[in-house]
Amino acid sequence: MSGSLPRLATRSVHGKFPALDALRLLLADTPFEPLQISASSYRLQTRTVGAPGGATPASEPNELAEVVVTGAKREQNLRTVPISMTVINGADLQLPGLPNGSRAALLQDATMSSTNLGPGRNRQYIRGVADSPFLGPSQATVSVQFDDARATYDAPDPDLRLLDVEQVEILKGPQGPLYGTGALGGVFHIVPRRPDLDRLHLYVGTQVTGIAGGATGTGVDAVINAPLVAGKLGLRAVAYASTEPGWIDNVGARSDANATQVRGGRLALRAALPGGWTWDLQGIAQLASSDDSQYLTGATQPLRRRGILPEPYDNDFYLGSVTARGRLLDHNALLTASVIAHEADGTLDASDSAAAWNLPGPLRYADSRGYRLANQEVRLWSDATARIGWLLGASHLSAHSDIGGTLLEPDGTRRNVLQTAQHVSETALFGELGAPLVAQMRATVGLRVFRSSIENERSSPQAGTASESTHTSVTPSASVDWRSADQHQFLYLRYARAVRPGGLDPAASGAGRFAADELSNVDLGARLQLFDGAMSLQGALFATRWSHIQSDYLLPTGLVGTRNAGDGRNVGVEGNAAWPLEAGWRFEAGATLQHARLHHATVPVLDDARLPVVPDMRLRAAAVRSFAVAGWQAALRADLNYASASRLSFEEALDRRTSGYATFDARFSMQRSGLSLSLSASNLLDSHADTFSFGNPFSIRSHSQYTPLQPRALTAGIAYGW
Repeated sequence: MSGSLPRLATRSVHGKFPALDALRLLLADTPFEPLQISASSYRLQTRTVGAPGGATPASEPNELAEVVVTGAKREQNLRTVPISMTVINGADLQLPGLPNGSRAALLQDATMSSTNLGPGRNRQYIRGVADSPFLGPSQATVSVQFDDARATYDAPDPDLRLLDVEQVEILKGPQGPLYGTGALGGVFHIVPRRPDLDRLHLYVGTQVTGIAGGATGTGVDAVINAPLVAGKLGLRAVAYASTEPGWIDNVGARSDANATQVRGGRLALRAALPGGWTWDLQGIAQLASSDDSQYLTGATQPLRRRGILPEPYDNDFYLGSVTARGRLLDHNALLTASVIAHEADGTLDASDSAAAWNLPGPLRYADSRGYRLANQEVRLWSDATARIGWLLGASHLSAHSDIGGTLLEPDGTRRNVLQTAQHVSETALFGELGAPLVAQMRATVGLRVFRSSIENERSSPQAGTASESTHTSVTPSASVDWRSADQHQFLYLRYARAVRPGGLDPAASGAGRFAADELSNVDLGARLQLFDGAMSLQGALFATRWSHIQSDYLLPTGLVGTRNAGDGRNVGVEGNAAWPLEAGWRFEAGATLQHARLHHATVPVLDDARLPVVPDMRLRAAAVRSFAVAGWQAALRADLNYASASRLSFEEALDRRTSGYATFDARFSMQRSGLSLSLSASNLLDSHADTFSFGNPFSIRSHSQYTPLQPRALTAGIAYGW
């Protein structure tokens, strides 16, 4: 367990029980409960019934030594994994007033950045591996994973609601050996809570949010865990609905225009099968829609814009997966299969580009995108106690995407101006092998051998083009680590590589293609526990080389193509610290300093060689105070986030800059007998700083665009769980 071992007496237990049941009986009269973290490992945590599914309170120290992660494809203790990784406790993602989805995690990790087009339209970046702010056909640089299912390939981040999740693991740097193509910057791994086969849980919560100068929004959440057959079959269901209030007035259309509605849920079934096997069936449905975009076109009237037609957007995401875990050939085994259906449709005001199309204005552009993704994987691995550890797996991925564009003229005429289709098939063998060297040193090597096939089709009113290619590649990794005898100090040196296959440029004339790019990275990292484990530090120095960068770019018409922009480099340092103190205080801090630059350009660029979107510096800090008052357990938390200046694009006409900005948030919560009350204030200083100088590809060349921070918002919530 985290912290110091308690001095308490437990009841005696006699009889024959499964280990988890015996531990529950032992702890029945104590403030603790057991949490199973592997087939033979358990952790004690504070008993809490007010949070979703009995989550550990956000005020509890999440100490480095106690964190079990699955991002490396099997259960491992974070303190001995030679990968730079941030783990965010699921309870910390449910803090009152936090934004929904992956934006909540971004605020708690200083290595992440993102575009800011709106929920369901963004692309994430880790460690400065950013290619473009535009949504073209290129594969994302961050692989989003939900449990053992791959959730994205070339789609934008679906921005899944992070309700009732165990934790989010952010793997930094290329993860090609285990995750395949696309994981150049890293992996965003969502670990959900699984059904409890023995106990009934129920959680319901509601929130009300008011924005300064904007509208009011509401939300409701519910989680239920029900054993259907005690110890053998269980169900866990999550449901949520929210309206995120708007704060931008579209003059001539509507006030507070950019409201967003999110509806969704998850359903999970778990069965305990003979022979120690478990079977998990999961399904997700999330429907999100925004009434308008959230960018402005000038700073003379903050939070108001004129002359822009409404730009609604829909993002619908569906996932289904089945997974079996157990022992095969006397080793740990997992077999999993998943399917994804993802639709992203929107409308943009294209009037400023009417002349480029030789059409009269006003003009609207209907963007339609459909993504299908299927993945199957099987893997075997050794026990955690084995002297020589290994993992061996095979996978097959099939990804299909369709992107269509239609111009809508004033008289109702529809002109199809873009239709592209891409199908990617990838078959791979992968594995890792770790063995002790001398003293407390250990070496680990990883390798992925894969063959991908890519079929591209492009059609337009003038002509059509088709292309097919195959690509065989190897992505290796190698690391050496050292750990102290008490495992309070851990040092590692790691090299890894990842690639993205090429494709057909939808904007090029003829059969123009963009080539595959590849990224190599070296980390020198450390995880340290100081003052008898009271203070946790982790950090890394990293150096990255990125060849043949794939970058989406804009044509004069406003359509998006993809090309190779050149080679890039990044060197930087990152670090995180957590320090629980006496009297219920805890401090956290994180920082990333990096120098991500395009050093050999194959496209015209200005003197500024910074890679787009990502800042050179990100800082975060938090202070938490937990205390008891009148029989309630209370927590007060303050968060500070800072991002330095960034740029929009390599292109001279689009080289817009954003200044650095900071946000300050405060949260207060109280719990008693399953009842939780909360109050939070985000962006307390009510800053309107520009976070992203882009919103519409058809008008960005005509005038400046910027996306302000959401104004000061107050959120009040009430929840009950048992």
